[in-house]
Amino acid sequence: MYLSYENYKETFENNKKKYNELDKDKKYKFIEGIFKYYNRSVPLLEYIKSDIDFSFNNLLKEQNYTVSTNCNKMGIFKKYELNSLINFIDSKKNIEYKNMKNDFLGCHITINDEDYIKNYVEINNLSNYYQNKQRLECIVNKYEKTNNYYKKNYKQTLDKYFNGKYENGLIINKINFENNNEEYKKSLNPILLQELIHRYNKACTIYKPYLFKLFINIFKPINRNVNIIDLSSGWGDRILGVLSIEDKVDKYIGIDPNKNLMNGYNKMINDFSKDKNKYQLIQSPAEDVNYSTLPKNIDIIFWSPPFSIQEDYVSDKTRDDYKDQSTNKYKSYEDWEDNFLINVINLSTNNLRRNGVFILYIGSINYKSFFSKMRNILKLRYLGNIHLKANNIKDYIIFVKTEEPNKCKFIENNYEDSRVMEIKNKLKDNEENPKLNIIKINVNNKKINVIQDNVLIVGTKQRMVIDLMRELMNNDTEYLVYASSYMGYGVVATAYGAYKLGLKCMVFLDRTKMGKIIPENEKTILNSRQVLTLMALNAKIYLCDNYRNARNLEYDYSTTYTETKNVWKTKENFLIPAMGFNDKEKKMVNILSEKIVEASKGTTIESMKNIRIWLVAGSGGIIEAVKKSYSEAEILVYLTGGRKYYDNVVKWIKTQNNITILNNNKNYNIDNIKNDYYKYYESVENYDSMIFPYVKEYGKDNDFIWNVSSD
Repeated sequence: MYLSYENYKETFENNKKKYNELDKDKKYKFIEGIFKYYNRSVPLLEYIKSDIDFSFNNLLKEQNYTVSTNCNKMGIFKKYELNSLINFIDSKKNIEYKNMKNDFLGCHITINDEDYIKNYVEINNLSNYYQNKQRLECIVNKYEKTNNYYKKNYKQTLDKYFNGKYENGLIINKINFENNNEEYKKSLNPILLQELIHRYNKACTIYKPYLFKLFINIFKPINRNVNIIDLSSGWGDRILGVLSIEDKVDKYIGIDPNKNLMNGYNKMINDFSKDKNKYQLIQSPAEDVNYSTLPKNIDIIFWSPPFSIQEDYVSDKTRDDYKDQSTNKYKSYEDWEDNFLINVINLSTNNLRRNGVFILYIGSINYKSFFSKMRNILKLRYLGNIHLKANNIKDYIIFVKTEEPNKCKFIENNYEDSRVMEIKNKLKDNEENPKLNIIKINVNNKKINVIQDNVLIVGTKQRMVIDLMRELMNNDTEYLVYASSYMGYGVVATAYGAYKLGLKCMVFLDRTKMGKIIPENEKTILNSRQVLTLMALNAKIYLCDNYRNARNLEYDYSTTYTETKNVWKTKENFLIPAMGFNDKEKKMVNILSEKIVEASKGTTIESMKNIRIWLVAGSGGIIEAVKKSYSEAEILVYLTGGRKYYDNVVKWIKTQNNITILNNNKNYNIDNIKNDYYKYYESVENYDSMIFPYVKEYGKDNDFIWNVSSD
């Protein structure tokens, strides 16, 4: 089927010359003849075994790669048993990259497909022999089905086909443009025609099977065969990759919800496998698979998921598997990302062995959003990105399964500490929602009001936490659990709610300060107001090296795997409040707003007009409640939340009036302003206090600082 480039070029130029010698009527007649011969549809690639064998035999050969990298010392690679990758880099390294982003275990790796045009011609269309019809049913974004586009534009398309320019070496027969079926049949190469159409009407892509062979080779264990789960088998390209190195594979488990692809998969296996028992095909959405029935010794999980709302693989709503497609099931990107992408990663991870590799390849992903939510991926460590360069560069996101014990330490409650006893005594007569305590301070000759919610045992959230917990809990609730930075007051408010409601409380504290990487000294943490208050509230405290460990341990205690629904769910007797209590239903915002309005009565803020309030916001619940309480107020806010919370707060702010974000705001520069808040009032270092330099420089008489809490 394949020609050398020289013969191909000669044939093409011959056809092009003859076509252009035809007058307009003869061109039109020939095009109409082709269109009718192929039943007014795009011709499909025929199943011709000799052509398939030619492609598969080329897939069996070793492809030509080089590696551009600055990796010299790869000792850390051995920690994760990446010996095959080390050997590959050592044998293929040709360019030492400089000034490139070191985004894989401290170095940079780009694998170059040196013969990608040759590989494309000789290998890439292999799956089309089995799935061409199904692939043409797929719709990309707002484009049309391939056949629908072709029927509307066949005249222009076929004219471009005979008069265009192609350089990829696929066969073109010499034709004389005579109007008969033999000429019509040999006039078109289905793949070339489809590629031409897809230049103007995008189609769902295929995956290069030889690249999957590459990833198996560079991530397989050194001295034994590999076990693989492919979470979206797609057109079967990765099955073909496995078939080409079947002697190195013990098990391939392929998952896909599209029932119409299964026959093609089985035909591939029947054509080339020497041991069909190595293959297990599961027709199911990846999120519905019962992973507990699958092997727990998987070495590689590979996932190239449907690209969110970009690719619609089953557009026929009458098909019974229509609803199983993630692009049809999840109606927004956020829903797809949370309940499909991250959920499936977590569900399948239990089947990976220790130091097993999870490879994620995905085109249309919101990287900013995904990386902000990576803390929700449990039991995997993100190693970085490996880049693969062919005609362009693609990123592969690499994780490894870690079986390291959670680095969390149980903290004994020091009941005899005088500071703990002092807090316990305050709890006896503590008023939940007292009147706002407002003091005046003089800053740079400006009279500033400070709302001192730091005088409350657990800060502003004390005002609403008991009422909120009553709404959230059920009759079986026994434990309240929370994971956060040790500096946060959401965790303290959780413990306060449990204490007041007679529940038990478990908290999991990240030892790192907000915005820092290195864990804080344990002695410093144990002497913090937050931890001392947690002790006074009888909370069970675990101190963890980082937030991921804190979150993992929280999940270990409070969630359970439900086999019937194949999901992890919170145990009936546990309640995990939303981060910062900022729930989607806005219960926290509504309750806190009512409490603030009540606490404002008889204070200066109640009677004042043209109010300006300065505050710090994390998850956003308090700023929303403050804005709801004082709807006409101007609010100036510094945002400290992680990327997910930052983006959510910004999105909400855009729906409001009179709110200014201070972060990276050229109108509010505090580079040379000293943050000496401690001279004026008590606050939380690296959190609430971060608003003070802005007030110091840009505040006005009678402005308010909302000081949520203090250290």
